[in-house]
Amino acid sequence: MKTISVLTAISLLGVSLLLAPTSWAQGTEFTYQGMLNDGTGPANGSYDLRLTVYDALTGGAQKGNAVTNTATAVNNGWFAVTLDPGAGVFDGSARWLEIAVRTNGGGSYTTLTPRQAITPTPYAIHAGQVNAAGVVGSLPASALLGGYPGSVQFTDWGNQFHGSFQGDGSGLTGVNAWALNGLTADRFWQTGGNFGIAPGLDYLGTADPNPLELRVNNQRALLVEPSVPAGGTPNLIGGHSVNSASGSGNVIGGGGKNAFPNQAIGDHGVIGGGTGNTVGTNSVVGGGVGNFAVGQQAAIGGGEAGIAQGNHSTVGGGKLNGVTGEFGTIAGGSYNQAHGYAAVVGGGGGIGPTPMDIYGNQALGNWSVVGGGRLNLAANTFATASGSGYNHVSGYAATIAGGGGLDPNLGTLLTNRASGSWSVISGGRENSADGESATVGGGERNTALRKWATASGGTGNQSLGESATVGGGFYNTADFSASTVSGGEENGALSQHATVGGGVGNCVHREAATIEGGANNLSDGPYATVPGGREAKPSQYGQLALAAGMFVNPGDAQHSIFILRGVTDPTTPATKMALDGGGTMLAIQPNQTLAFDILLVARPTRTCHRARIHSDFTLPASSRT
Repeated sequence: MKTISVLTAISLLGVSLLLAPTSWAQGTEFTYQGMLNDGTGPANGSYDLRLTVYDALTGGAQKGNAVTNTATAVNNGWFAVTLDPGAGVFDGSARWLEIAVRTNGGGSYTTLTPRQAITPTPYAIHAGQVNAAGVVGSLPASALLGGYPGSVQFTDWGNQFHGSFQGDGSGLTGVNAWALNGLTADRFWQTGGNFGIAPGLDYLGTADPNPLELRVNNQRALLVEPSVPAGGTPNLIGGHSVNSASGSGNVIGGGGKNAFPNQAIGDHGVIGGGTGNTVGTNSVVGGGVGNFAVGQQAAIGGGEAGIAQGNHSTVGGGKLNGVTGEFGTIAGGSYNQAHGYAAVVGGGGGIGPTPMDIYGNQALGNWSVVGGGRLNLAANTFATASGSGYNHVSGYAATIAGGGGLDPNLGTLLTNRASGSWSVISGGRENSADGESATVGGGERNTALRKWATASGGTGNQSLGESATVGGGFYNTADFSASTVSGGEENGALSQHATVGGGVGNCVHREAATIEGGANNLSDGPYATVPGGREAKPSQYGQLALAAGMFVNPGDAQHSIFILRGVTDPTTPATKMALDGGGTMLAIQPNQTLAFDILLVARPTRTCHRARIHSDFTLPASSRT
């Protein structure tokens, strides 16, 4: 027994009725065929069905017995069951069929809506209840109601005929024009054509509310029905006799077949052809199979099982495409969805090796767009996923131009994600633009996390601060606001306004510090600079450090420039100056060798006095060169 814990989104895709009996003696059974969807695709497996006949589309009274068909086989959505609600159900009145479904032994039933109108064929059951066997002897005139299936013969000269005569006129003699309402032969429609027809006065048709039917080979080819309610535009119903229209002004050009009628359920709807199509008010289905244009002013060009449910919605064609948003559009492809207002899916989608592998695209946000590809998602307002595969756009007005897809070797998803408002991913794979107005140019596994962050390309780069930038390279990080790594490998700009030009393994830890390139340089001082080299480590404010090779202690044999700022005191000319203009003095560790270029700048406090310049700078004995 197949069990499914939760049965979701089971919907009726198309309904049809096929009568089992061919004569009244075969009982009241008939066969029902339909199609089920489980989720977004056709159902497969074993289901329990409960079918009940009602006398109204909603509410109303149950007619006959409910019939339960357990363990009904459903193959690619299609199923067929035998239904016998009992005698007296089909008495000529309108009937609707309500269907409830569950997985085989799967708990409570799910009732599908709306109920399905039962086409006229089952009413043959009512006709089969009439039995004239055993009628003998003379009958009064009041006992003979309705028409006579055979000929009536008057063999007694004393018999008289009363009422109106209908027949082919054979055997009649002595008939003149007055017996035909005084009309001459040219006033009747002739197979060879007529002359002198007066437009507006002469017509071929009915003068009462009955429909006009044209047949070919005794099969209905065109039915002209008066509108419901009366006084509107008549319905023109071509094609198979199972086709039907309600309301007024509907046109069915053709198509339809047993169990798959074309139906116009509103006013002024048009179905060009095909089978099993349904159209609503002012809507159009060009053709195809099982399409539903039920929104007002909706249109489906063709294809199979398309749904245009939103007003003014459009499905160009394809298979199992659904538009529920007003003004939404799906141009083609298969298994695509456009649910947002004015949302658009250009095409793509499809299925994989099995019917369960569904690759449809989804435009869920208002004015969202998916150009094509497969399994792309535009989930927010103005979101755009241009194409390729598995790209997810969830940010407001965010865009993914392309990329993504599926790893051809491992089969893993390579999804790009743009979750920030106005964020952009130009292409590549497994990239993320999560900040507002963030940008990823391309590459692989790059991240622009914060507002205005940028990762132009490369691999594994992270732009994590506001307005941070990683130009490219390999596994670089710009962690803080306005920090920058231009490129290289495994470089980090880890403070506000920090910059790494390139190289490998370079790291800036303090504000506005810079490493232009090289390898394994570390800038720990604010506003410090490393032009290049290897393993340079400036640690003081504004320090410039160079290193041409690898040394035992970072900082050995480096060239540094310090700017000493301070104000001299005329009464005390000798003033010690701090390196950063503050209270922190230069600290030189024992056994450390340093060389300095010292620039002293002195300015007088008044223009009439000469500035005194004095330097008092002494190295500890252990550090002198």
